[in-house]
Amino acid sequence: VVAPVIAGKRVLEIACGTGNWTQVLAKRAQSVAAIDSSVKSLEIARQKVGRHSNVSLAQCDAYDLSKVAGSFDVLFAADWWSHIPMGMLPVFLESINNRLKPESKAIFLDMSMREYFRRESCYYDSDNNRISRRKLPDGSELGVVKNFPDEADLRRILSPYAGKVDYYEFDALHRWMIVFTPKPGSFVGRNP
Repeated sequence: VVAPVIAGKRVLEIACGTGNWTQVLAKRAQSVAAIDSSVKSLEIARQKVGRHSNVSLAQCDAYDLSKVAGSFDVLFAADWWSHIPMGMLPVFLESINNRLKPESKAIFLDMSMREYFRRESCYYDSDNNRISRRKLPDGSELGVVKNFPDEADLRRILSPYAGKVDYYEFDALHRWMIVFTPKPGSFVGRNP
């Protein structure tokens, strides 16, 4: 599903992490501008994508893409949506709206709820975000937002921003994917 959407296109990858998906995107896309907030993750990604001349990596906040130059045909993010606090979803969706060209596509791929997550220690905050408790090597605990939206949630959240929304479930992989086109007038491809 991803390959024909990105083939020959200018792709903005949000939260690229250590570059696993960046490598895949680079093989088909015209260019990939991959961003992440973690310097350590970007160092690892540089080692993985160094041979791809069509990839640029940059440290950037996904909630403020004003430092990302240009506009893009495709926005891609894997395993990012689940970490966006519900109250920040409008901010995030607005942050991407000035980086997408008209007739562009956005692709989000993320994990579905599975038994592992049901057993995981977690709690819900006042905004109904699911917060996973993660143990760090030093024994301390870190709370990480890990939401599991269903298709209805995703369609509701995207309704002000998206025209056509295609939803896919990959049960064997415990993943979902959405591909959407911007609603006319909501993503205008402008640059600050």
